[in-house]
Amino acid sequence: MGQSEVIVPVFDHSKAVISFVENGLWQGKKNFGPAIGIGFANAQEGLISGLVYHNYSPDNGTIELSAYSSGRQWLNRDHLNIIFAYPFEQMKCRIVCGRFSEKNKRVIRIWKALGAHLTKIPDIRDEGEAEIVGTINVRNWRKSRFRSHLGVPDSPERKS
Repeated sequence: MGQSEVIVPVFDHSKAVISFVENGLWQGKKNFGPAIGIGFANAQEGLISGLVYHNYSPDNGTIELSAYSSGRQWLNRDHLNIIFAYPFEQMKCRIVCGRFSEKNKRVIRIWKALGAHLTKIPDIRDEGEAEIVGTINVRNWRKSRFRSHLGVPDSPERKS
């Protein structure tokens, strides 16, 4: 992917985004159940990354975020704002959580930069492989340098 390619958010194809992430993470062998998907795409490849918001608990104000991408170049400050503004600003969640392998150093670095609390659970991914459970609360999100005060463009919740 070239540096000049325009990457745009995809709000109006939630099912396609969810399928993209399920296929990327689990080769279609598992699914999320009730969920909302937000993706990012370019004209050359179409969908290149997807975020799935699932395990929503409105009573607790929590939601889980899972993601898959076919490359790394799509993620930037504006896209992080879209990813986290949706659950915090629109859904009014107080906590977003994510689960990822201890081997995924890039994701761990991003969650740390967002002010997440990270908990390592040994051997839960696989024998000898820990999983990291990250939680970001709304207070840390609001203090984050990644948060834009301009909000987020129309998303699946607004369009339905």
